[in-house]
Amino acid sequence: MKKECLRVFAVFMVFTFLLSLFPFVTFAQNTAYEKDKYPHLIGNSLVKKPSVAGRLQIIKQNGRRILADQNGEPIQLRGMSTHGLQWFPQIINNNAFAALANDWGCNVIRLAMYIGEGGYATNPQVKDKVIEGIKLAIQNDMYVIVDWHVLNPGDPNAEIYKGAKDFFKEIAQKFPNDFHIIYELCNEPNPTDPGVTNDEAGWKKVKAYAEPIIKMLRQMGNENIIIVGSPNWSQRPDFAIKDPIADDKVMYSVHFYTGTHKVDGYVFENMKMAIEAGVPVFVTEWGTSEASGDGGPYLDEADKWLEYLNANNISWVNWSLTNKNETSGAFVPYISGVSQATDLDPGSDQKWDISELSISGEYVRSRIKGIPYQPIERTLKISQDQVACAPIGQPILPSDFEDGTRQGWDWDGPSGVKGALTIEEANGSNALSWEVEYPEKKLQDGWASAPRLILRNINTTRGDCKYLCFDFYLKPKQATKGELAIFLAFAPPSLNYWAQAEDSFNIDLSNLSTLKKTPDDLYSFKISFDLDKIKEGKIIGPDTHLRDIIIVVADVNSDFKGRMYLDNVRFTNMLFEDVTPQTTGYEAISKLYSKKIVNGISTNLFGPEKAVTRAEVAAMAVRLLDLQEESYNGEFTDVSKNSWYANEVSTAYKAGIILGDGKYIKPEKAVTREEMAVFAMRIYRILTDEKAEATEEIAISDKNSISSWARQDVNAAISLGLMDVFTDGSFGPKAKVARAEATQIIYKILELTGKM
Repeated sequence: MKKECLRVFAVFMVFTFLLSLFPFVTFAQNTAYEKDKYPHLIGNSLVKKPSVAGRLQIIKQNGRRILADQNGEPIQLRGMSTHGLQWFPQIINNNAFAALANDWGCNVIRLAMYIGEGGYATNPQVKDKVIEGIKLAIQNDMYVIVDWHVLNPGDPNAEIYKGAKDFFKEIAQKFPNDFHIIYELCNEPNPTDPGVTNDEAGWKKVKAYAEPIIKMLRQMGNENIIIVGSPNWSQRPDFAIKDPIADDKVMYSVHFYTGTHKVDGYVFENMKMAIEAGVPVFVTEWGTSEASGDGGPYLDEADKWLEYLNANNISWVNWSLTNKNETSGAFVPYISGVSQATDLDPGSDQKWDISELSISGEYVRSRIKGIPYQPIERTLKISQDQVACAPIGQPILPSDFEDGTRQGWDWDGPSGVKGALTIEEANGSNALSWEVEYPEKKLQDGWASAPRLILRNINTTRGDCKYLCFDFYLKPKQATKGELAIFLAFAPPSLNYWAQAEDSFNIDLSNLSTLKKTPDDLYSFKISFDLDKIKEGKIIGPDTHLRDIIIVVADVNSDFKGRMYLDNVRFTNMLFEDVTPQTTGYEAISKLYSKKIVNGISTNLFGPEKAVTRAEVAAMAVRLLDLQEESYNGEFTDVSKNSWYANEVSTAYKAGIILGDGKYIKPEKAVTREEMAVFAMRIYRILTDEKAEATEEIAISDKNSISSWARQDVNAAISLGLMDVFTDGSFGPKAKVARAEATQIIYKILELTGKM
């Protein structure tokens, strides 16, 4: 029975929900700035531009080693880091750099070039954005940190990072000894396998990686400041107290996030100990959120950190220049029905309006400039219906939503959609449901505008299951172009909390109207992901701890607006309840199902032993040949216009794959083996444009039982290996063909013609 959406009427409840769901929805603070409490947050006299400060050096002052300008006077760098340039390359534009230099007062920008996760290792063209960014930084009078973004895996010596030395050599050759450039050799060494341990042995691995690169840069005549990361996500600069790198222009990075790392905590104490021992420290990444990028913003804790850094002349760079929907992002993100994403190019006036900045962006801008933080009022009118969700319930797998709760599913922090999550009926079953309208102005990152669902803290494993499957439904108000791309990811702690399935499931909206609907007028899709195929060579083993499950429905230049439904999320070792790895034809069924060439006979059943019908073979042929479906005009007495196969049978008939008998085509008649041979050879000939006949007579013990119209094709099908005789030498021409057997034959055709 359809469950009614739980409605929330209390004003306080709505307000509370908004604050948790939309962290940028706040109201102007009334408290005055506490100048006496944090005196070093105001002013920026040491934040000097390269045109004034020139070449940077490290000096010793009061027993501490700090950054200084060309004259040996203290200098502090304050600025921003890009997000991953493979995801947000649009930030590399002159208007943005001018805005940062002039309106924000930055004297440094950090260019984060990821190596993994679609970065330099697989997309070396991202280097061009780094080079462009260096030129723009110099043009706009800023220092520039070139960040080789080691993250996953965590050991900078790992195979994926083997291009580091050549990369830095190339940059140094293009910009020889340019004093604007600061080299950051390894963003965050960490334990992610293959990783480095959080101890002296781990630090020695980092040193072994960094020292040859430093030596090379110095031999090339480069006197630039070089920054080296440390174990545990660059939280251990204290290792350099006893075991420093022998170079007087090397600094050590510290990273922190104010929602996770407190001023009286582990990271702060490690940094303070290093600073007091004379280790030159540079905070090359910090954020106002938790370390995940979400939660907060934690501005009170940020004030405490920055007060210490400014008082001790420690340079810092904030994460990050993105309109991604995460708290630490500097710009307003896209959220369906709530806000449009800020353009990363501010335009010819070279200035972002304060309303285009997130709370974090507005706060950090004021701290870079050294002016009081006086936030603008941010109010949004959001209807009660938008925030009226079904009860969240407890995390459960399989998730079938029959108890009327969301069974733990919720919006993930970066989700581009955060409206009501309700329980609605879909195809006779309860399903999780939500409304979506993708923006007309497309974002570079398709995930930024996407519904992003998370089953948080399910804390499970895949066990011996090969797939994660679920049912997905669409009820569009508009859907005429583009695609929806569905992605699956997990948050395994052992894999740095991210493991994404290699393949996506794409829905072509331009062909949506040709698909059959459920009785309740929904388009239905059976989604499956192979858990043995994970990006970046990661392995999710049977016992790999999976903290969270994430499902993303990304926009690929689509015009979709309407409702989506999710149901029956489950791990399974089979695509259907009656198909296992031991089932004859298992590989063929799984691969043709993933290519949408074969379907089940119901939601969870394939019917491998059920006799295949002429209509089912016709449908397989139309799909594998990618024939444009013809609208059925009622030319056959035994084919109803309302039957699921009407268009497929009509199309196959016109293509010469299935023949009729006058006004009859017998769509639901079981296919015999001799008929299947004929169908197979017709499909093969269309694919290859070959005559394809047997060159010699095949020995078949019951060949006289084969109909004269089928003998030639039976011989050809056996010759090509599409079909075979039984162990007793017979062919069994009048025997019925099972659905699994028909699928295997179609699969062999595709293999033989190189179409798999």
